[in-house]
Amino acid sequence: MACGRWCSVVFVLVAALFVARSHCKIYFLETFSDSSWKSRWIPASPSTQEDQSPRGEFKRAHGKWYASKEEASGLKTTENSRFYLISAALSEPFRNQDKPLIIQYEVKHEQELTCGGGYIKLLPHSSMKDQTLLSPSTEYSIMFGPDSCGEDKHKTHVILTRNSTHYNNKRDIVCAQLDHLSHLYTLVLRPGNTWELRIDNKENETGSLIDDYDMSAPRTILDLSVRRPIDWVTEPLIVDVNDKKPDDWESPEFIPDPMVVKPEEWEDEIHGAWVQPMIPNGNYQPEWTPRLIMNPEYKGPWIRPTIPNPAFWEDPNLYVYDIGYVAVDIWQDEAGSIFDNILITDDISEAEEWGKKWESNAALEKAMYEKHLKKVEKKAERQRMKEAKERGGWFDPEDYPDPYAAYEKMTKEEQEKMRKFLEAPPGSDVGNLMLHNDG
Repeated sequence: MACGRWCSVVFVLVAALFVARSHCKIYFLETFSDSSWKSRWIPASPSTQEDQSPRGEFKRAHGKWYASKEEASGLKTTENSRFYLISAALSEPFRNQDKPLIIQYEVKHEQELTCGGGYIKLLPHSSMKDQTLLSPSTEYSIMFGPDSCGEDKHKTHVILTRNSTHYNNKRDIVCAQLDHLSHLYTLVLRPGNTWELRIDNKENETGSLIDDYDMSAPRTILDLSVRRPIDWVTEPLIVDVNDKKPDDWESPEFIPDPMVVKPEEWEDEIHGAWVQPMIPNGNYQPEWTPRLIMNPEYKGPWIRPTIPNPAFWEDPNLYVYDIGYVAVDIWQDEAGSIFDNILITDDISEAEEWGKKWESNAALEKAMYEKHLKKVEKKAERQRMKEAKERGGWFDPEDYPDPYAAYEKMTKEEQEKMRKFLEAPPGSDVGNLMLHNDG
């Protein structure tokens, strides 16, 4: 009997889970796994005669390092100093009323990117009648992803649109390191007006759409009826009245030169009034000022109190968006970025499944990249040794800050020279043996 009840409970839970999962949906998924992507992604053309900004071309590519060529294939920027504009329509427009909205994609900057975007945009269905007319001024709903320009300007945009106004997140959200590898960006907007940002499957930021954006009136406002008390002391430091100027304090920067006297033949009526020459005062000290001490009456900065804002209204649908298109609309000084596995869904478990695939592929991609770095270093080391030989020597200390690292690769004769070099007293001439073949 008990087993029957428990079996019934388990059946109900499983059924509920199945029903809940069956209502979840993938609205857009692009893996760029074959050439059919060209039928879905429409590049933009200059929309007017005045708009002749340089447009870059996308191509399908897997990049230099990857887990699998086919799985790593994505949309790659190919030309430097270009605008990139391309969009794809969803199979059907959707509105995430009462459902979370999850946006997830991968981007890899294999190039040395100094200035360029790596973000995507979600556009309402009403924003375009012709995808070839996509431009930076085309209305969008959400702009999400990394953007880099300069050494200290690496951020992740989470820009939301309300009533044709774009609102930046109040936080300064950093992006993943520019390390030439793929990174996963995930944005979740949930009922209850909350948001979450994940980078590389790790929770990076969470918050409230009300508090972290200015899309609605603030919850509280300053109470303008309250004034700072008259006796509120705001000066943290005061003059020490007990501090007195030393009697020997020399303040003049220049003093009359005692070695120069008025010439006997000087006549004021002829030569004018004689002026004693000045010289720097060796005992000069800047103008004396009394020292400052902590003010015992200091109360700290006065902060005006706040009151509930009568104009505040909590719009329950700040998280809701009508989505019809996905677009890449960026500028890049240096091309070479690859966009891949773009997913739009209301099912967080679906995004997490793709996140697990990314983790597995990212580990293999990193291993391939590190192998590439070792090859580059070995090639550079061979080149350094070749150049050293061409200079008339077999070893140049400037090329090998750590000579021991090259020791095992040397012949016995070279090792003997190395040993003498390392054991030689500082400043001796033994080092010349290392730079010439005359022994």
